[in-house]
Amino acid sequence: MNKKKIIILGAGIAGIKIYQELHKKLCHRHTCDVRIMLVNRTNYFTFVPLLHEASTGGVEDSHVITPLREFVPCNNHDVYTREVTGVDVAKQVVKTDQGDMHYDYLVVAMGSSANYFGIPGAQEHSFSIKTYIDAQRLRNHLNSLFEEASEAQQKDQRVLMHIAIIGGGAVGVELAGQLGVLLKDVCKLYPRIKRDVFRVSLVHTGDRLLPQLEPKMSRWATRELERLGITLILNHRVVEVKKDAVMLDDGSVLKTRSNIWTAGAKPNTQGIIPKELLDEKGFIVVDPTLSVVGHRAIFAAGDVARIYSMGAPSDAPMIGEFAHNSAKVVAENIARLVRGSPDLKIFHFHSKGMLIPIGDWFALAKIFGFQFKGRLAWWLRRTVYLMYIYNWRDRFRVVIDWTLDIFGTRDTTRY
Repeated sequence: MNKKKIIILGAGIAGIKIYQELHKKLCHRHTCDVRIMLVNRTNYFTFVPLLHEASTGGVEDSHVITPLREFVPCNNHDVYTREVTGVDVAKQVVKTDQGDMHYDYLVVAMGSSANYFGIPGAQEHSFSIKTYIDAQRLRNHLNSLFEEASEAQQKDQRVLMHIAIIGGGAVGVELAGQLGVLLKDVCKLYPRIKRDVFRVSLVHTGDRLLPQLEPKMSRWATRELERLGITLILNHRVVEVKKDAVMLDDGSVLKTRSNIWTAGAKPNTQGIIPKELLDEKGFIVVDPTLSVVGHRAIFAAGDVARIYSMGAPSDAPMIGEFAHNSAKVVAENIARLVRGSPDLKIFHFHSKGMLIPIGDWFALAKIFGFQFKGRLAWWLRRTVYLMYIYNWRDRFRVVIDWTLDIFGTRDTTRY
């Protein structure tokens, strides 16, 4: 008997969760009712929520990745390290750089990448932290600048040690906090670099940070970042990025060789998923069951999905919680289709809250509507993140990294 083939494109939070849920629902001991194929451009899973710590030496960068084959519990399942180049919906074929793959059910969970909004020079001269490679690249760049600055004159140090972050959402705020902590260690490790030459500028187009949260929480974030020495530039827009400067809309110039882009993200669908399945922003149009409108054998989860109900899009935040929750519903609905059930589960997203760390020993928390800040929120965030790391080995490694960070200095090794 030919087994139904389920192909999952992407091995992020959504893709891995779908794989695990399908295995629990459709596999029994050493037999499986289907063949599940996981396709990803790398052979590892990246725990994206910790990339800002990996890029600033708070966590060893290799501890935020896990080999994909550790998620494969039996021989009936496959992991393919391939570059997806297209999808032929009519033929039910996924096109890759190593040949075509036929499917009966397809899940698209390829995540997102930085959105530079067409700003001149932004993509060419900015760092992002969306992938493990991004975090490595930024970490090596920063550590190289520290070495260079330690041998430079003070006037040159001011340019070398000026870091610009574009975007005042959660990622930008978390990264700014980590850099604020890192600068203290840099001053200890590089005595020729004085505190007054180190500057982190956070540029945001709005009038307050973290616009998705209540104004009170924005004020908390502002006070903590200013305490860490972060310069906040609000109500300003970047109009151009050069190799050694960021140009703002009021004509001012930020002299820097380190521009980090956290201002937005776009789904990884362009040039791969047929245009007729996408909306104007590149999101895959799905109905409340998370199946693609007009194609019941195709599903989308996580950052690539945009739910349309009665012709209008609903809120689908590009966060790990949404990816995790949508993955569970996708897996349930595919399992129902495989078993012959026509009734699919409706997806309802209700966020439990947000946890945003700012440096060490401080975080913002919004849990079931309750808002608080400080060490309790910081501890809670670390506890929750450990729960979402997929195996005990990596959890143990991260705990060791966090412990060493408390009692020592950040890792400034340049690879």
